[in-house]
Amino acid sequence: MRIGIRQWKKYGGNIERMTWTPVSLGCLQDGQGGVEHLIVASVPVKYRQFEEETCTFSGFASALHYCSGVLKMGDKQLASQLSSGATSYAKGRNAQAQLDLIAKKVKENSTYFRKSELRAKQ
Repeated sequence: MRIGIRQWKKYGGNIERMTWTPVSLGCLQDGQGGVEHLIVASVPVKYRQFEEETCTFSGFASALHYCSGVLKMGDKQLASQLSSGATSYAKGRNAQAQLDLIAKKVKENSTYFRKSELRAKQ
């Protein structure tokens, strides 16, 4: 998040010049994931996963909500839709399938993002 904000300011919102930020997937409920060092305490989490295993969708929805509200570069409507359907979207899907579904939903429903590219490492 810090890198994204810094890049946004540095390049004046020109997404073509910005770099990609890695996002870890994992179930924090099992103590896996190890993403505590990535948490930015000053940024509120709008959509919490609570006891559900919906971290991919809840986290992405919260990021979209924050970007829309603070940075004026996102879709609160899409964020709400992803959060509302997170449980059913995540059920029975592995991490790659969840990311693929997020990319599909963004392409279908986003009013802000015209182009998306999903990059993932094994």
